Amino acid sequence: MTIISFEYTRERHVLDKPLLDQQAIHFRLAGLQTEVEALRALTYGAVEDYINGMEVTLKASMAKLKGGRLVREVTDACMQYWGGMGFM
Repeated sequence: MTIISFEYTRERHVLDKPLLDQQAIHFRLAGLQTEVEALRALTYGAVEDYINGMEVTLKASMAKLKGGRLVREVTDACMQYWGGMGFM
């Protein structure tokens, strides 16, 4: 969702400038994408450990916790950047 929001904020113009040109928006979207990639790495690490027969309860619990929180955070932030189009 953050990749699509990057593209949309590049196309959406406010005061004759792309929305993505605002540093705060660019920084927030980059931070969200970083969080998603970190969660992906944690999940892949847990899967690799599971395949190798290691204990993964801690990593799985951390991924579930982070995933649940991140879903809410990413969708909320991206909906704000989409404005009225985000609700349709």
